[in-house]
Amino acid sequence: MKTIMEYGKLFQKLRLARKYNNLLQIYHQEVEPNNTPNEIGNSFLLVSAISEAYCETGEWEKGIAFGLKYLDTLTRWAQKNIFLKNFGWYVFKALSTNPPKVNLNNLPLDKVGELITHLKSRVGTNGITEMLYLKWISLLHKLPLTCTDAAKKHFSLFAAEELSTLPITIEVKQDGETKTLELLSAREQWYMAFTKFLHTHQKWDDCIEVCQLALNSELPFAGGGRIWITRRLALSLRQKGDLEHAALHMELLVQQKHDWYLQHELAEIYLEQGKTDKALEYAALALHNRGYSETKVNLMEFIGKIYDRQGDPQTALNFYCTAAKIREQKGWTLSNELMNRVRGKQGIHPNPRVLYGMLQQILPVKGVSDELIYSFGKITRILHEGDNGDGFITDKQNRSIYFRFAQAKIPTGDLKVGLLVKFKARKALRNGQWKWIAVKVYPKFLNKNKF
Repeated sequence: MKTIMEYGKLFQKLRLARKYNNLLQIYHQEVEPNNTPNEIGNSFLLVSAISEAYCETGEWEKGIAFGLKYLDTLTRWAQKNIFLKNFGWYVFKALSTNPPKVNLNNLPLDKVGELITHLKSRVGTNGITEMLYLKWISLLHKLPLTCTDAAKKHFSLFAAEELSTLPITIEVKQDGETKTLELLSAREQWYMAFTKFLHTHQKWDDCIEVCQLALNSELPFAGGGRIWITRRLALSLRQKGDLEHAALHMELLVQQKHDWYLQHELAEIYLEQGKTDKALEYAALALHNRGYSETKVNLMEFIGKIYDRQGDPQTALNFYCTAAKIREQKGWTLSNELMNRVRGKQGIHPNPRVLYGMLQQILPVKGVSDELIYSFGKITRILHEGDNGDGFITDKQNRSIYFRFAQAKIPTGDLKVGLLVKFKARKALRNGQWKWIAVKVYPKFLNKNKF
């Protein structure tokens, strides 16, 4: 029988030859039954090889757990940082998939913190250390509330000032061309992760403080980061009862980003302030924004509450019935409150899609015209790429029509400058001016005549 040190050397040879199954077979048959955990932990060669073998054969849970269990072994010899660094890469790979290859709830927080601390002191702050740290803290908001205090400590493993403010750039290939994308800097990612963690874990005072630090910094937060931090600040202020400042921040937010759920959140704040007219104004914007969607079920119920507050129970009932019908069709639960509101009652139509359109007529949006155009045009400008992208169409009358990719019945990858389309558009008031906004965009399957 070989000694632990001899097995360690053998396992390293098998690891280099990528004979992982043979390695694990020998470990389970010869090493594990005949040696104590303390004896196994005497060989960093053995520990490193076994952890890697588990990961490389798809047993990520066992591989990461094994490495963390014997983390002291991997950090014992300062001149052997390569084994610690190698394990750090495997932990990073395990966390980088969606969902992660390991159950976050099973990871010992103290051991992951130790790993990052050792990497920081032994390998340096850049490279795998920073990559693993940023990935790790971006996932901490997913942990249960019982882990809040222990997880929060991990954000102090790096001070914000230790992290780079230089944007991270990556190259991607799109339509045969290589493009350079600019991502958030390490420091911006830290603020994004920390504010999300604090908000998710209901640390309202801490969230307000960190959000304000981030927003008062000179960091650009490209790609909408500043918007999401502002939202967390507003919602945390709301939780603390500071509705005036919460509404102020949300007002600024919906002027920059026209998503229905932000308009819904602002409407909720106004209703809590007792401003039912303002609440209904923004609820209407949310209702009309991007058309029918089952995800607006809470918005429907909320609008019903506004009409109840205004003394219009019949209109309120129509919104309650829509919410209930959607929940029934999707197999979602109904709250006791909603069940009591609709029990034994009927709305004006049984189909929630049809009813939704009727409700839009009941609740018109201020600043939206009834004037519609159906026409053909050509995409002449793309503002932003991707699923949340947008741009402009120019028609034959030289009218400029703004559109969002979400309104297009065309694959996102096909939305390019020069594409001929047909569309339906409505005039809407934007910053005091009437603009054409596309409601739907379709492909134009016509002849070869030039536009």
